[in-house]
Amino acid sequence: MMSETQPQVINEISEELFDRVYRQSLVSLGILPTSHRKSIRSSSTKKSIWDFDSETIQYGPNGQVIITRLKQPDYSIRLYVDVKVCRPLGWNLPSNGAPYDLCGHIYWAEGKGCLEVHNHPGSTVYIRRVALTCFRAECPVCYQKWASREARRIEDKFKRLSRNNAEASVPGLGKPIHAVVCVPESDAYLMHDDFPLLRAKAYVIATRAGIVGGGAIFHPYANEDMHEETPEKILIDKSTGDFALDSLRAYYAKMDKHINFWYVRPHFHIIGYAPRDWDNPDNDPFTDEKVSSIYADTGWVVKNLGVRDSVRNTAHYQLSHCGVKKGVQTVTWFGLLSNRKYCELDPLPKRARAKPTCPECQAELQPVRWDPLAEVQIQTFNIDTFTELKVLDFEYVPPPLPPPGLPPEGGYWFDLGSWRYLNKGEKNHSCFIRRPDSR
Repeated sequence: MMSETQPQVINEISEELFDRVYRQSLVSLGILPTSHRKSIRSSSTKKSIWDFDSETIQYGPNGQVIITRLKQPDYSIRLYVDVKVCRPLGWNLPSNGAPYDLCGHIYWAEGKGCLEVHNHPGSTVYIRRVALTCFRAECPVCYQKWASREARRIEDKFKRLSRNNAEASVPGLGKPIHAVVCVPESDAYLMHDDFPLLRAKAYVIATRAGIVGGGAIFHPYANEDMHEETPEKILIDKSTGDFALDSLRAYYAKMDKHINFWYVRPHFHIIGYAPRDWDNPDNDPFTDEKVSSIYADTGWVVKNLGVRDSVRNTAHYQLSHCGVKKGVQTVTWFGLLSNRKYCELDPLPKRARAKPTCPECQAELQPVRWDPLAEVQIQTFNIDTFTELKVLDFEYVPPPLPPPGLPPEGGYWFDLGSWRYLNKGEKNHSCFIRRPDSR
């Protein structure tokens, strides 16, 4: 018969065995599971995103000032998460969901183009093919276009204030800056339990630091490998106003998107305005005294990364590995740039998005279709004379494929062939994919 002390001994042995197995399998690889009830401390990991210096001022017996700077850790341990695991109800990163069936599909026989051969070299036509997209952050096929579109919208909001130059100074607000507001370990649980409260706290901390308004992008995880190389600036396609496709593909190819494990470090990236009084240093935001005071009172860390050279590229980089969760907006605005107060800053009215143009003659691209049967389709067929119609002799020519070695989506030059503009009432397939109808 088992004694009363045996279950306790067995339990202690199992816990010891559990720790040893995990240390040999996961901890040695730098991976700490978050789902288990017991955390395992690893001495090789850092304790904070930044080693924040806390300043303590004391007075000696003779009235002298004694300043002590201490390293204050934000987090006691790193908890790693496999972001490639699909979590529909939890936090994840872009591109880790499921695509729709038609995401990325291209209809080869249609597109937008310019058929003005007399204005083109070699009497060629310019055809731009666009892949179908759902514009969802979780889609592994379309997340790049989603990030590009959101970055353009962020830039447009700053452009409307600074009169068509997002990086220019706005009277009374200054130039856009990039700041990071880091959540302390004591409040990290709010990212799961009460995210609106966590975001509201971040707004209060940012306002206290001197940011009068901006857009906030939440990051639930961090990864040191993302900062090993400075992200390159993505080029702008002048014919469309969007990121150039080749430059965008090269950008994402360089980023380490294959890394599965990120560690939990909730923080907010803010692009906004923090007015600075150059004549009065006491009114300068982000002083060491102000940041130290915020940390001493709340435990939150605020870091100013400076004025932005490109608002769109900064926003796009932060969106490429931001937090994605169902029902939660990725980009939110607060302060003077909130949707309620933004109109009080007298911004420019919204402008319609510029339509793509031909890179050679600058003509606006129109919907086109490859139609080798155009001459047959315009015939009028009558049921009374159906038997008298003759079959026309023609040679079917399939729609041309893109040049070898180039990505399928983009603009290409072709011979005129059977490309034609759409007739009145005709429509091509839309490039935007909506949620499939469950019926």
